[in-house]
Amino acid sequence: MLLLIPEMCLVGNCETCSATDEKLRSNPFNGKQQCMNCRVTHPKYAIIGITDIKSQYKLKDNDLRGLRMVTEPKPAFLGGADRKWYLLKQVKARKEKILRDKEAEKERVKRDRQEWVEKGKKFRQEEKERAKEEKKAKKDAMKREKVTEENKDFETRGKAAKRKMEVEPETDVEDEMPRKKKRFSFEA
Repeated sequence: MLLLIPEMCLVGNCETCSATDEKLRSNPFNGKQQCMNCRVTHPKYAIIGITDIKSQYKLKDNDLRGLRMVTEPKPAFLGGADRKWYLLKQVKARKEKILRDKEAEKERVKRDRQEWVEKGKKFRQEEKERAKEEKKAKKDAMKREKVTEENKDFETRGKAAKRKMEVEPETDVEDEMPRKKKRFSFEA
């Protein structure tokens, strides 16, 4: 026995769970008359409206592209656009996929940021090493320049210094007496 109730609801036996004397509505995906509990919780045929999707799952219209949607006309006395229904399992799967994608994007951004920081550290370390090498090279160049100047001075004074070379007094450990200086002269 089916009784007609406003908003296209009937009273009778649910075709999915066999509940008796329930308000029944047609499921737009399978055409069966179902009680409200089966419409919302049945694992295979649970349906959800677009308004609930947007409020509960925070999905947008473009997030729902590619999912199976069925429209159902609203009763004339309610007015407005047709109702849009989606399968709940597909909506949940899409939400999980979007969350995974967001997490993957966050992880990628974090990894990219970390690589950028490491590259910056490496660059700064290379700059320090390069600066040290330049400083060392400059110091070595100054030493070489100083040695070449000393060599030039030695060469100019070398002939005169060779002629007047003196040996410093040596001391014996036993008597601690200085020895006499020996003078050498190189005359040609």
